[in-house]
Amino acid sequence: MDSLIPGTEAGFKRSERWFRRFATLAVAVEPGAAVCLLAGTSRMSPGWFASVNVVGTVIRVAVIRVVGRVAAGKVDAALDILAEYRTVATGATALVATATAAPLVLGLVRWMRGTSIKVV
Repeated sequence: MDSLIPGTEAGFKRSERWFRRFATLAVAVEPGAAVCLLAGTSRMSPGWFASVNVVGTVIRVAVIRVVGRVAAGKVDAALDILAEYRTVATGATALVATATAAPLVLGLVRWMRGTSIKVV
């Protein structure tokens, strides 16, 4: 991987160091695929991982419910605005998605042609 994208190995090692320092917080806040992978590679105890994951999920759901109750009116107002300007919102979303995907597509094309991808 490091030969295709220079600096990848250093980035992985840096993320592993940071994960070891903040593993419990990372699992509690966002137990997604990357965090699960890092938890496994750092040999986090499955029992500890499950406990932190469950407690973090319960807290996140509680916070979402409270924020949902508090912000219900504001969300309805935002939805009304989006309904009124849905064509403009769709165009803006398509523009942002295209601008985000373009470097990825160009990198894939370069990789398929056999040239290395330079990290900026």
